[in-house]
Amino acid sequence: MITTEAIAQNAYLDVKTLYATGTAFQQQGKIEAAIDSYQQAISCWKKSSETTLLPWAVKAYSNWGCILAQEGKFDEAMAVLQAGIAVAPDDAALYNNLGIVLLELRKPQEAIARYRRAIELQPELAIARYNLGKAFQQLGLHTFAGECFDRVISQNPDRVAVYGDRAISLIAQGKLAEAMLCLQNAIALQSEFVEGFCHHVEMRLADLAELNELDRSQIACVRFLRQLQEKNGSDSAISSLAQNPLNSSSLLLNLADTYFHLGNALAEYGGHEQAEQYYQKALQIQPKNADIYLRLADCLSQQQRFSAAIVIYRLVLAIAGDRSDVCESLQAVLEQQQKLLLNPKVRQGLKPLANSESPLK
Repeated sequence: MITTEAIAQNAYLDVKTLYATGTAFQQQGKIEAAIDSYQQAISCWKKSSETTLLPWAVKAYSNWGCILAQEGKFDEAMAVLQAGIAVAPDDAALYNNLGIVLLELRKPQEAIARYRRAIELQPELAIARYNLGKAFQQLGLHTFAGECFDRVISQNPDRVAVYGDRAISLIAQGKLAEAMLCLQNAIALQSEFVEGFCHHVEMRLADLAELNELDRSQIACVRFLRQLQEKNGSDSAISSLAQNPLNSSSLLLNLADTYFHLGNALAEYGGHEQAEQYYQKALQIQPKNADIYLRLADCLSQQQRFSAAIVIYRLVLAIAGDRSDVCESLQAVLEQQQKLLLNPKVRQGLKPLANSESPLK
């Protein structure tokens, strides 16, 4: 294989060779060397008049941008991918990768535009359609997300992750029976892995004297997976859900418990934004569970999103009655909000919420 020293000494290496060297370095985890090779491939292409070399330069832009994105350097990644698009405006992969970066930068609308352009250029590019579904999902547009996921499943029926994301959107739409069928299909596609995971958790926790929140999440997850594996029992539970979507079967309760305890585990380690997402998922299954709402309110409070937390604490009181612990938490948050509002710097920066804004966002 060509070394970095050889590249530096040989000015006549062609674009294709430099790109191939970059991919080899990338596969070995030699990131700086890989980036250097991609940069040299691009530089070599710019000095050449050979149009046949353009595809290799485009691949170099794409891989370089992906490396930067994987390292969390999203602004740099965006600049590299945009430079690639400037020289190859009809390359679908570049638009898809730019969409991924924009989604990481929490610009889902811009990401959607890039994914759509990628699909327009290459309609059968399943990864772009899948990513488009993820962007719609992030915006809460689950009908559009579901259409994307269904199309990807029709193209790639063995792609496990898509079934899981499709199930998430179905749960958000209240289509619980369909969601369970999606998850059942996902489990069937990786039955050996699922069995191995369940066995590992059961063996690890068998003699454990004390359980933490992550342990509880895994126990609930194993129960859920075991139920879906038992075809007769799960078919009966899914059929019951189809007839009565509000039925809180043990199948759904185990899934909600999985989300709930995983949220608790994340919150304990300061991952409040991620925890919030899992509490929201649990509430989609159990929309009247006061304990989940209480954890969500605590989570919002930790993020200093006091207005949203106050709304949720009051909702808990409406569901569960005048619980003293909730009243105390609500009072504490009201006091924190008041202190924040009295801060002159905060008061100067206050602006009214737009009509479309929700306190939970």
